[in-house]
Amino acid sequence: MKRWLSIVGLLGLALTISAQQMRVERFAKQKKGPFNMKHVKTDKQLATIDMMTGEKGFKFLANGKTEVQAEEADGVLTLKTPDKTSFLVINHPDYGQCSWKVPGKKGLRKKQHYEAYLLTFSPTKSYKLQKQWVIFEIQPKDAIVTVDSMTTTVRPGAGAYWLPGSREYGILLIHGFTGAPPELRMLADYLHDRGGFTVSGIRLSGHGTTVEDLEQTTCADWYADVEKGFAELQASCRHVFVAGLSLGALLAAKAAGELPVERVALLSMPVYVYDKRSPFAGLLCHFIRRLRKRNWFYNVPDAYLKGYTEMPTRPIPGLLRLIRRCKREYLGRIRVPVLIVQSRSEHTVKPKSATYIYDHLVHVPAREKEILWLHQSGHIVTLGDERERVFAKCLEFFKKGMKTES
Repeated sequence: MKRWLSIVGLLGLALTISAQQMRVERFAKQKKGPFNMKHVKTDKQLATIDMMTGEKGFKFLANGKTEVQAEEADGVLTLKTPDKTSFLVINHPDYGQCSWKVPGKKGLRKKQHYEAYLLTFSPTKSYKLQKQWVIFEIQPKDAIVTVDSMTTTVRPGAGAYWLPGSREYGILLIHGFTGAPPELRMLADYLHDRGGFTVSGIRLSGHGTTVEDLEQTTCADWYADVEKGFAELQASCRHVFVAGLSLGALLAAKAAGELPVERVALLSMPVYVYDKRSPFAGLLCHFIRRLRKRNWFYNVPDAYLKGYTEMPTRPIPGLLRLIRRCKREYLGRIRVPVLIVQSRSEHTVKPKSATYIYDHLVHVPAREKEILWLHQSGHIVTLGDERERVFAKCLEFFKKGMKTES
């Protein structure tokens, strides 16, 4: 009985610890070969990992128990860890302690060379807890419980938002792949201020944090976020409309066929894309970890530009499967009014995507579906030069849903 009381006491103490002031990002395996200047000769029995940091004074424990000495160089700490190390406990006299779980199932493998960035933070920085994993280790003699937690921080200004308004009508906004909720914030403000709607801008898993987080997510995770956001909005409003951008439009199309959505706006929804590499995504993701994004210039404040500059390839095959499911199934299930918005000048989605969507909404009468064509906008139509047209059309479209209920 005393042992369990000790466990409860120690657990309660551990959970009161403030958010950690260290985290590891941009983990990558270094490829061998003459063209990789970062690659070094590795140990046959140990794994090698370079931790990029400007700080010194760290102590490392492999799997929480084996001390690992760090070789210090200019801005780099080189560690030699045992084979199959699955997590590192990192201690620092100023920044406290954190644990880093190695991505993947195999851990750090012998004869392999890895790289990661060890980031430290000011004690005054605030954090938002999103995910936590816990390891319990009970030692028979004194029943010590080690609680080891990890947090994922949302980047400042990249989080979800809720604009309270009408208790009758609410609108769920879903951002795009590698994007963040702020790319739809101006639309949200417009619908809230001029239409009186309650507006919820959700953040999809893996977005607004780190690219490493996004690499671990799937379409199932994103749709679960949509279902949760829809349920929360439905709890506050009797009637719920949905608008999605790009990936968000695909998720919105799926939701419109499965959830009690009353109207849906599909902005820059991909059916046909310009990227010629897309048919080979299932193969390329094993060789190319990330792609640099081709960014359109948007004349808006930085507060609305919180997406990633890189695109992880690992989730792309699942994204392409979602596109195929939309073409084969989800569009044919929609029976509510639909607004389609598409730019003829963007470089991501081909304009014929819009006409395909329109033609395959077979259960939506012509009077209840329409296309708004743009001519001077990039892929993120809510940030482009014609965004006021987009906002006005969306407001008009959603207000029609209010009139039919009056």
